[in-house]
Amino acid sequence: MKGRVKGLLFFTFILSLVLIFNGCRQFIDDSFDTVLARMVDESGNALAGVELIFTDNVDFLDSQRLQSNSFLYKVTTDARGEVKFVVPSKNLDPIYFIEIQSPFLAEIDVFGEVEPRNYLRVDLTLRNEFGVVDLGIIKLIKR
Repeated sequence: MKGRVKGLLFFTFILSLVLIFNGCRQFIDDSFDTVLARMVDESGNALAGVELIFTDNVDFLDSQRLQSNSFLYKVTTDARGEVKFVVPSKNLDPIYFIEIQSPFLAEIDVFGEVEPRNYLRVDLTLRNEFGVVDLGIIKLIKR
């Protein structure tokens, strides 16, 4: 009887460890998400060469400005103002940020008010069935 109880406890312990380590993994194996956006000026013309930093490690200087502590990708928009980031799918904390480099700020609608910000928030839970988060057209203004 004692042997069965010890065996059952050992089995429960091992099963718990397996569930904890597999359930708490940050990234999903062999799964990627794509983030798309198109940067335009106030007239709707494509902005080529805008430098963007894709990160998940930031400090907020205030509600409208952030500073990245490190970056995953640093890219520039193409001739059509388009940019694409491909990142591993996350289980935990699926939020990333795109820091827009000077001299540009994005015009973001916050509860009906347009605010200039140097960043875009990317929520990977909003991805479609193909793993794509399309931020659409982002209007940038010069500081």
